[in-house]
Amino acid sequence: MSAVPRLAVAAVAVAALIAGAVWMSRPGEPAAIATATTEATETATETVARRTLQHAEEFEGSLGYGDSFTLPGQVSGTVTWVPEEGAVLEPGDVLYRIDELPTYWAYGDVPMYRGLGSGSEGGDVEQLQRYLQAEGYLEDDVAIDGEYGAVTRAAVEAWQEDHGLDDTGRIDASQLLFLPYQAIRVATTPRVGESATGGVLEVTLSDLFVTLDVSARSRAAFEDDPAIEVEMADGTRYGATVESITAKQSQDALGEQQYRVRLALSTGPSQEPGEVTVEVIDLLAEGALAVPVQALVALVEGGYAVEVVQADGATELRAVEVGEFADGWVAVTGDIAEGDRVVVPE
Repeated sequence: MSAVPRLAVAAVAVAALIAGAVWMSRPGEPAAIATATTEATETATETVARRTLQHAEEFEGSLGYGDSFTLPGQVSGTVTWVPEEGAVLEPGDVLYRIDELPTYWAYGDVPMYRGLGSGSEGGDVEQLQRYLQAEGYLEDDVAIDGEYGAVTRAAVEAWQEDHGLDDTGRIDASQLLFLPYQAIRVATTPRVGESATGGVLEVTLSDLFVTLDVSARSRAAFEDDPAIEVEMADGTRYGATVESITAKQSQDALGEQQYRVRLALSTGPSQEPGEVTVEVIDLLAEGALAVPVQALVALVEGGYAVEVVQADGATELRAVEVGEFADGWVAVTGDIAEGDRVVVPE
């Protein structure tokens, strides 16, 4: 029996395939495929296997720490010590020294907006009491009541003495700052010897994140929680999630609205800020039987088949239904199984 001719479906044919174009065999050749076979020939084959088919769209982005901001503070004097630029600080660290007196950082939502002493009441006092208790200066059974009484004053005096501060029993933002962060990164600092005013340090949050600008058409790729990978300059890759998408006050060269996308990295890399590549991955099929696109044979009556190599080396055409395409592969179903070998013309 003569072989049904193969009309190889190259990558350029994928668009036509999806659009429903019909490929025809040469006139006069049989349409039936159930028993069509060919003599064994020396040709390339590929094993049918289960694959994850996905499409990745690439964008260029920037890795950075975000905008800097000035720490609050009420200091005046001469700067005698500051941390190095780029240093990451945590609650409990010394933020700076003014006239050799340190200002410490404690975690808290209520800023130290006033001096606290005997008779003070409020949420800031309660926060101070919790801090003193966590540091071991208030006993565990002392009530956290937001009232600055004798017990709280004694605890403050002990804390001041242990931290090289005047033990006045009164505390303010020159000695202790409450900040609602787990860590901060020093962005800029004054020179030692300069006059100090305000909070002294310019800082950013310590978490790296990625930003990129996209068009209105590309914005859709970042919606509905897509799978995203970020490739660093050194080739390492990290998963990321969309943190925000905001409209910019600008348009591209074609007058199209631009959007700023911010991505949070699921793993904090030890990387310097710089350019990165962002891949938005569209999962098309997972665990699907797949063959190379070139293995498809178009049939005169419509539809597709693949040429399966038999145990004796002969080949047989088997009808398949085609599914998703990705990277030169196509998902197939039908009279085909994992482990079959199909002919792939070069």
